Formats: sequence, C-alpha cells, structure tokens
Amino acid sequence: MNQRKRTQSNTSRTVAIISVVVLVAIAIAGLVLAERRKNAQDSPTTPEDAAAMTAEPASAAPLPSGPNEVRFAVSSDALPADANDKLARIAGLARAKAKTVIIATQVEASTAQDPQMDLARRRGEAIHRMLEADGVIATTIRIQITLVRVGMVAPQHANLFQIDMQ
Repeated sequence: MNQRKRTQSNTSRTVAIISVVVLVAIAIAGLVLAERRKNAQDSPTTPEDAAAMTAEPASAAPLPSGPNEVRFAVSSDALPADANDKLARIAGLARAKAKTVIIATQVEASTAQDPQMDLARRRGEAIHRMLEADGVIATTIRIQITLVRVGMVAPQHANLFQIDMQ
C-alpha cells in the first residue's frame, strides 16, 4: 500500500512539472509571436512604403553632416556644394599618409533594392571621381555598400556616405 501511494504521488508530481513546463513554453511562444507581429507591422510591405521611410520630407531643412561625411539630396547623385572642401581635405590626408580611403554607405534590402543600389553606386563613384581628381590614387579608394534589413537605416542616414581611412 505504501509503495502504491508513493507511485501515485510521483505521478502527480510529474504531471504538475510537465504542466508548468508546457505553460512556460506557451508563454515564450506568445512573446516571440507578439514580437514578430510587431516587427512585421513596423516594416514596410511595398516599395513605396520603403521609399517613404527613407525619403526626407520635402519641407525639411538639409541635415548637417560631419567632417568625414557627405550627405546627398534625396534621389540625387550630384555632389552637394559642401562636399568639395571636405573631399579636398580628406584627399590631402590620404595622400600625406598613404592610406586607403573607404567610401561607405548602407542600402535597405527591399523589392526596390535595384534602384537604391544603383543610386548608391553612382553616389560612391561621384565621391571616388572627386577624390581621384584631388590626387588620391584610384587603387587606394574602395566603395563599400552594405545591404541591411528594411527599417534598419534611419531616415537621417538614408542619403549619407562616410569617408574613412585605413
């Protein structure tokens, strides 16, 4: 009788432990699904939505850029007016220190990726040409375009190129 009672007690304990484990698993799954649903709502579903997220408002004043940054106008591959002095200074440093110049930007991976990638390539080439005209050896200039998930490029960084040296 004692052994039968002990077996019944162990079975009840096992059922209780399994129930707790199942409830914890359901709670975790609910949290994961809620997070995925939130991320899906935050990310654009059409190319127009993606473009709207990265485009600057027409009425917005141009954002300032740092000393090693070039900020292009929306949908333009023409170098901005303030880029000439910055690029001349960077070219002088690159020539003096014999460093490799890295022109870097980020593009969001989306269904409208090809036009964005083409625009980023043309912008990088414009910076490359200007640095080369300022005396930097072409083989020491690299253009680095990084493809990132949709929504990972903040609107203020959508048209920004950073120029660094290694």
